[in-house]
Amino acid sequence: MSLSNYQITSTIGTGYSGTIYKCHHIYTFRQYALKVIPRERKDVSSEKSSSETPQDHIKDQMLNEVTILSHLQPHPNILTLHNYYITPRHHHILTSYYPNGDLFDDIVRKRSTTLAHYTETEASTIIYTLLSTISYIHNHDIVHRDIKPENIMFTNINNYQSMKLIDFGLSTRYSPNSNKYMNTMAGTLRYMAPEVLTKQYTHTCDIWSVGVLLYILLCGYAPFDDGNDEHVISLISVGKVIFPHDEWKNVSEKAKDVIRWLLTKDGYNRPDAKDVSNHRWFIKNNCHGKTMKMRRRREWKQQRMVYCVNRQRIVV
Repeated sequence: MSLSNYQITSTIGTGYSGTIYKCHHIYTFRQYALKVIPRERKDVSSEKSSSETPQDHIKDQMLNEVTILSHLQPHPNILTLHNYYITPRHHHILTSYYPNGDLFDDIVRKRSTTLAHYTETEASTIIYTLLSTISYIHNHDIVHRDIKPENIMFTNINNYQSMKLIDFGLSTRYSPNSNKYMNTMAGTLRYMAPEVLTKQYTHTCDIWSVGVLLYILLCGYAPFDDGNDEHVISLISVGKVIFPHDEWKNVSEKAKDVIRWLLTKDGYNRPDAKDVSNHRWFIKNNCHGKTMKMRRRREWKQQRMVYCVNRQRIVV
């Protein structure tokens, strides 16, 4: 289907690699998100090799994101890729549009409530679903490298299991069984693991980011955030997790234990996503049961869809 069949209606946001627009199909009026990446850009990443032109590097980045998303399709909690296009001046990635906002928006909304943060039941549902998704991508030899609230969308804001992990622009292929390390500093500083700062890290950098996120959900602020970037880097490098009494007095020890586990300073000893998701805190909050119920519901919908299609074929 041609790119000319889509009309841009508004700007959703601008990131490192390009601008994301809201658009719709001119015939069906179905809404989509369109990521537009310039083919020429001056601020190319340090990952670019000396023999590579800026245009080649940007093309490689775009193809890498498209290839990774294609490799991970379909998954109920991962951004849906529909198509990609190359024009003389831009690369375009067409994906599903999620109108209910991201987790960052929801965190801001929570701050305006009396509680000002998430309950343990809410937080456990979000984190369990995210860990399940991360386990899936790690099992497919992919590391996201930019887990943060802005990259978690919802198809239904009243159902935290409906999350969609988006923006695979910094993702890379990496086998957890590999003895090698990644050596490019990638991600968003306040969610970076200590070993990312030293440019020698593995897939467990994503697990650290989940720990930072869980901390924010349960108290409303980040564990390593105190003004300027230099101080943040120093706090992350030390990696000491503190739970001030006033903000954490009503949070269970099991929840704190999960945070400590996720924020294990040594990336080599940090648990993987599957291990953490089996922690008793998630069992206490019935996350496993919710996931099974959601899975059965999806399977029923799929079976119903197949039945309707087959019935239509019989009638025809």
